[in-house]
Amino acid sequence: MRGRFNSLVMSVSMVVALALAVHGFVTGFGAVEIAGIGVTLLLGSLARLDPQGSMTGKVVVLLAASGVMLVVVDVLVLFALDSAVRPPPLRGFYASDDELGFRLAPNASMVYRDRVIGSASYTTNELGHRDAMPSGSGENRVLLLGDSMTFGELLDDDETIDRAVEVFSGQRFDAYNLGVPGYGAEAAAVTLARNEIPAKSAIYFFYPNDLRNDGLATQRNRVWKGFLVTGEDAQGNQLSEEELDARVARGLEAPPLWLDVLRLRHLLRAVNVASRAPAAVGFQELPTDDSGPMGYREENLEIVIAHTQVMHELAQEKGLDFAVVPIPSMAETSEGERYDLVDRYIERLRALDIAVLDAYENYDTEDYFAHDGHFDASGAQKTAQVVIDWLERRTLMNTARTSE
Repeated sequence: MRGRFNSLVMSVSMVVALALAVHGFVTGFGAVEIAGIGVTLLLGSLARLDPQGSMTGKVVVLLAASGVMLVVVDVLVLFALDSAVRPPPLRGFYASDDELGFRLAPNASMVYRDRVIGSASYTTNELGHRDAMPSGSGENRVLLLGDSMTFGELLDDDETIDRAVEVFSGQRFDAYNLGVPGYGAEAAAVTLARNEIPAKSAIYFFYPNDLRNDGLATQRNRVWKGFLVTGEDAQGNQLSEEELDARVARGLEAPPLWLDVLRLRHLLRAVNVASRAPAAVGFQELPTDDSGPMGYREENLEIVIAHTQVMHELAQEKGLDFAVVPIPSMAETSEGERYDLVDRYIERLRALDIAVLDAYENYDTEDYFAHDGHFDASGAQKTAQVVIDWLERRTLMNTARTSE
C-alpha cells in the first residue's frame, strides 16, 4: 500500500513540476513557479527515499494545505485588486492628433505584456505605422485600414494580417498596415484621405464595434503625458487636467511587490475572463437603445455607411481598388449568427456597389484569443487569405482588360 502511495506521489510530482514549468514559460516565472518546481521535485525524491511513506504523507498534507491557501489568496486578489491582474497601459506608443485625437507614434518600439498570453512586440516606422517603411512604386501594394484587429492587437510584428499577406502570397503582394487600435470608420476615412503612400488597392476591415457610439467620437480619446486616455466622462463632458492625471495614476497603479509571487492568478484571470466572454454566455443582439459609450444607436448604421462611402470615393479618386472585409466577432463566430446591424451594413454596401469580401464561414472560435476576442495568429492568417484571393482576382481582371 505504501509503495503504491509513494509511486503515486512521484508521478503527481513530475506532472505538477511540468505544469508549473509550462505555466512559467507562458506567463513568466514567479516565485510560485520556481519554488513549486523545486518543492515537487524534492517531494518526488523524498517519496523514492522514504519506503515507509510516513514522512512523505506528512509533507503531502502540508503542501496541499499551503496550495489551497495560495489559491484562495489568488482568487481574492483576482476579484479585489484589479491593478494586480490588468496589464499596464502603453506609454509613448501614441502621439496627439489635432483631427483624430491620437495616432501611433513614429519610431516606437515596445513589448506589450498581456498577463494571460504572455507578451507581444509592437514596432512602428518613422511614419507612425506598424510596418516597415514603404518602398518602390506600390504596384502590388494594398493598404489595410481599420482598428486593433487590423493593427494586430496581442500579435507579434511578424504575426499580423499584413505580414501574413506577404508571407502566404510568396511576397507577390505588399500589404501595408494603417490600422490603429480604437479607430472607427471615420478615422479610417481620414487615414485614407491623408495617405500619400503609392498603392494599387485599399481594404477597410470593418468590425462590429465600429458601429458603437464611442467608435464614432473621434476626439473622445486623447494622449495625456504619454498615455492614451479617455478625455470625456460618460456624459461626454471634457475631463479636467486633474481628472486626466488621476486616470493616468490609476492606470499606472502597481500591485504590492509581495503579490508578484502569486503568478497563478494570471491563469485564474484567463478562466474568469473567458467565462464572461460573449461567446460563452450566448449570442445577444447589440444594444441599440443604449445612448452611452457602449451602445449601438440605430442612426450609427447610416453614419458608418456614409464614412464607408467616403472611403470608396477617396479610393476611386486615388485610382485604388477598394473593398470592405467584415470581420466577425468571437460571439458571432461561436453562435453562427451575425448581428442584425452588421447584416444590414453588408446589404447596404452591396446595394451601393461597394465590394464586400465576406469570409464569415471561414472562421471558428479557435481563431481568437478566448480571454480577449482579438484574432490570434490563425485568425490573422485566414483573413490574409481572403485579401490574397481578392488581390489575385483583381490582378487577373486587370490583366484581361489590358490584353483586350
